[in-house]
Amino acid sequence: MGNILNITNGDCAVAVMKEADIPGDFMPWQDVLHDGPVPARLSLDELSQVRAEFIISRGWGTPQKIKQAFVDRDNRLKSCDEYEKIILWFEHGLYDQLQLLQILDWFYLNPPRNAKLSIICVDQYLGMLSPGEMKDLLEFEEPITEIHLVLSNSAWSAFRSTTPERWCELLTQVSEFKFCKNSRITY
Repeated sequence: MGNILNITNGDCAVAVMKEADIPGDFMPWQDVLHDGPVPARLSLDELSQVRAEFIISRGWGTPQKIKQAFVDRDNRLKSCDEYEKIILWFEHGLYDQLQLLQILDWFYLNPPRNAKLSIICVDQYLGMLSPGEMKDLLEFEEPITEIHLVLSNSAWSAFRSTTPERWCELLTQVSEFKFCKNSRITY
């Protein structure tokens, strides 16, 4: 499969992936979602504007570059049907897991018509791997299932909620899924 989009946490991971000759295009997500506002009931574009303004307010880059990076990232995500396969490469930490929830929620709401979704999620820091170690991670690629998407949608909603009750509801939902058949997504 030659037409692949690799989505990962940041530029360091992308640099190692390129050095490892991982096939496809690369998109770093680059948002520190555990810091600053992540209000509920906003579209991807609206949330990206809020996030860009927060990052600008922190002095973490120039306003034009930050705003353009979010626009470019979101446009690429919206064009996911140009790809045959999308691989999500993420780590175990909060920074990555929140990005992963946001992306999987987006795919829950906007299922790709053509692209197959898969994930590589590890307990190592991707940007610190050698190119060989990065390449070896391909053996851990797994298809993203309907359960991944449903739970991510619920978890992303709970994270953006103003009260903790949604987290309690999520615990009930997770325990219910233990008894469900783990079906594969087919588009």
